[in-house]
Amino acid sequence: SIIAPLMDTGVVTVIKDRVEMLEPQGDQCSIITQSGETYIADDVLLAIGHQPTRQDAQMKKWTEFTQRNSNLVLHAGVYPVSELTLAANKNGHKHVAIRGYGLSMIDAARALGELHGSFEADVETGNYTYTPFETKLVMAPFSLDGMTMGPKPHTPRIDAQYAPPQSDLKILAKALSNEDSQKWATGCDWLIDRMVPTIAKVFESLKNPVSDRILSSTDYSKVLTNWLSDSDYSHESIMPNAVHPSVSLQSFIDMAMDTTPIYLDYCAGQVWRHCQMTIYASLSHSKLSDDVMADIITLDERLKRYSFGPPVASLKQLKALYNAGALNLDVLSDPDITCDKEGWTLKSAGAEFTATTMIDSVLDGPKLIEVISPLLASLLDKNFIQPVHDELGVQTDEFGYVLSERSSKAASIAILGRIAKGTVIGVDAILECFGERPKTWADKAVKNMSHQLSN
Repeated sequence: SIIAPLMDTGVVTVIKDRVEMLEPQGDQCSIITQSGETYIADDVLLAIGHQPTRQDAQMKKWTEFTQRNSNLVLHAGVYPVSELTLAANKNGHKHVAIRGYGLSMIDAARALGELHGSFEADVETGNYTYTPFETKLVMAPFSLDGMTMGPKPHTPRIDAQYAPPQSDLKILAKALSNEDSQKWATGCDWLIDRMVPTIAKVFESLKNPVSDRILSSTDYSKVLTNWLSDSDYSHESIMPNAVHPSVSLQSFIDMAMDTTPIYLDYCAGQVWRHCQMTIYASLSHSKLSDDVMADIITLDERLKRYSFGPPVASLKQLKALYNAGALNLDVLSDPDITCDKEGWTLKSAGAEFTATTMIDSVLDGPKLIEVISPLLASLLDKNFIQPVHDELGVQTDEFGYVLSERSSKAASIAILGRIAKGTVIGVDAILECFGERPKTWADKAVKNMSHQLSN
């Protein structure tokens, strides 16, 4: 709907090819594709998502092992899901382990579930039942912490109770945007201290919060500070970890449907989501040090367990798979894994599961120095781009243009999106795709072109 009219008027030309290299040459840039074609551009924007990175030791070992054992199948990624289900149909394996327990895992589990059975939704409750076909599928996801993602509230009405008033968001924005304060920040506690009052105020306003007793706002603030600083912190108002994952799954569903008391951590995650635009706008291109920005991004990533959670229907489908025996959650939390000619055997807390197919659903982080895609690797090798931090992405200016030892003397190359994480925060949020950053880049790009034309 956006690109078609631009193509019709000749403003946009779409070239279906894979770009493998950019070669800055003076004030222009050569774009070299996989097919061998070369294009010349005055201004280049890389709006790229997840990029392939070096395999970690575990995946490298498994890749080598499956190359020697043709009866085992290893999928290095989930997408495109169509290829995953096509392969599943061919190899006939019905015992599947899935590395990771996030959004991509849900996509994989749902796709395989629909291949080997059918979901049916109850019209009144919206709950699902899953009926397997003749051949029974069993999937076992696993992750380091075994934590379930919290779904978004089911309706706008339910979600509205987690939204801070605009007046509080303005106060928060002012506090986060204070450059003198940013310069003195030493860690993510700087952000925590400014977020806690907003979250505590919302939790106190809930009609049905979890609490065995009425706590003062000071007590809530202390619990929140401790939990945001330490994911292992426990309290009666924090959702318990020492329960079976199926219990956590149902608890999250009930909270999203607003049919049960609300835990403080679930509330915190939803409030954090409502504050994300304020956080991202205030902290991108800030005076925070690179190390503090890295700490804050780590905290924001951790809270995506709640703030980037799936629709509640997705968790209801997982629960349906579990109820039907198609989803094994017994080896979910950091299992011991052995691999032999029989497959991958996962062991955790006395439970055991052996799979002949392994799917890696863990998406690579935006760590520039680990990226192996030819496009970025060549720019990095030639110092046209550089990481803002060892654990993060490309350094850019306020308009999205790359910063490096050589970039100021080369053609205009800008980067928006996931791989720019570090200089900016929140780059992979859907709200950022239509926010100020693309507009800021576009305004600057037009000025660049106008300047080139005038010369």
